[in-house]
Amino acid sequence: MKTFVTIFGSLLISASAIASPFEGVNKTTPKCFERTFSDAYLKQRPRQTVKAIHMTLLGFNYKGEKIRFADIVVKLKQPKHGRITFKTTMTCDENGRCFIECDGGTGQIAKKNGQLIFKNSGITLFGGCDAEADVDELIDIVLRPTKNGDDLFTLVPAKNCRIPKWFKELAENPGF
Repeated sequence: MKTFVTIFGSLLISASAIASPFEGVNKTTPKCFERTFSDAYLKQRPRQTVKAIHMTLLGFNYKGEKIRFADIVVKLKQPKHGRITFKTTMTCDENGRCFIECDGGTGQIAKKNGQLIFKNSGITLFGGCDAEADVDELIDIVLRPTKNGDDLFTLVPAKNCRIPKWFKELAENPGF
């Protein structure tokens, strides 16, 4: 029993010592991660539909609360409904648990050895409650978490990292 308590206590300490993926992020300092998958890599993972992914971690404090977002740009291997590039934004907590409004899906992000791990639990890339299409053309494009496909992505720090215009406006005027 003593061994169990020691091991369990060690696990709790190590779990609490894991850094937030949003560490160092503020309204003027985003963190960006990306990955472009080679044709050879994609050939080994035929179930993967993503050719490239870029994620910008954003955040600011408002009335003592940490507001966090993950802005995602996904480039698919093949076009869907005439498009190949899609953008979506997840709202996140400090620990990297993220969701998209209107049941648009969830995901988990974590830092590991300077990289960002994105575990996709199914996210809407296009459609949902903010659909841009006409009512007759409502189409949802969902990035499904297929095993050995679009379920897990390891991203490296991006060379280019910019704050999206929508975030600048929100961070400067957060009265929501």
